[in-house]
Amino acid sequence: MDLAAAKKDGISFFTHKCSEGHTFVAAEYKKGLERARAARIPVLGAYHVLWPAAPLKEARFFFNLVNTKTPWWKNVPWIWQLDAEKFKSMPRPPSPAECKTFLDELKRLAGGRGYFIAYAPRWVYGDTFKIGCDLWASNYNGSGAPRNFKEQYKGVPQTSWRPYSGRKPRILQFASDATIGTQRVCDANRFDGSLNELIALTRKSAPRAAAEAARQAVPMGLRTRPVPS
Repeated sequence: MDLAAAKKDGISFFTHKCSEGHTFVAAEYKKGLERARAARIPVLGAYHVLWPAAPLKEARFFFNLVNTKTPWWKNVPWIWQLDAEKFKSMPRPPSPAECKTFLDELKRLAGGRGYFIAYAPRWVYGDTFKIGCDLWASNYNGSGAPRNFKEQYKGVPQTSWRPYSGRKPRILQFASDATIGTQRVCDANRFDGSLNELIALTRKSAPRAAAEAARQAVPMGLRTRPVPS
């Protein structure tokens, strides 16, 4: 994917699948993050698809991969994303308690550095995901036909942001068929706030020269597809 074109088109945060379970490693993870960094996308991150039963083992597996393959994560605004979906190959989705155990261990390993968020959709958990972390939701209502992601977002209703599990989502995945830069069929996302606010959640700060622009910017993001292992 041409991430420089994505950045030019307005993408300001990017997460790439890193791992799944305690054995699967995404082959393109390191190259993808290095390309995103070279494209100067302001906020970067990694996500892990959590299977049920062994959250501590999976958190350590995920952290060690990120720390080995992209050790520079500590130097940039960074998102740690838990993907708590239910794929066909899974016996069940991970429970909220397992997700909390995973995130607590990940925070410990990372020394609290970065922004920790769970992709825990309403259509999987309803109002049961009350573990005290920010939510990354998905709702494709209003995005319409495949086209540029900014045009798609214009049709997204405010009801797509409605609270569940005790809080309003901080990030909304609003399309899975968006065109971003030169790439078609992308997962498109928006953060509820300014780019400066997103960067602050990562416990980093925007460069001084870019701070004002970051306050005004509307953060739109790209997430690589969570193809099951």
